[in-house]
Amino acid sequence: MVADSVLTGSASGRAARDVARLRAPPDRDDRRQFDKHAAAALCAYASDQRAKVDALASVLEDIAAHGYPSPETGVLWEDARDGHLQRRVGEQPRVV
Repeated sequence: MVADSVLTGSASGRAARDVARLRAPPDRDDRRQFDKHAAAALCAYASDQRAKVDALASVLEDIAAHGYPSPETGVLWEDARDGHLQRRVGEQPRVV
């Protein structure tokens, strides 16, 4: 079912309608506004998340077009995990 919607594009049409609905102005003006620093931080977070999703989408599109990569050319999950944990060691803890 999911594969059919991916191939026919119906999922992307549904996603576009959902985005349009979310961007529509609210019916009432009872929404609480953020201050400019909070709004900027939220926009930065959204941009970061969008970049991550775009990277994932490009990988999935490559797999759809060319198939799975061979195991010989891949990275072992243990190596990927260890590399990720090593990169995270120097980061500051943060709350999202």
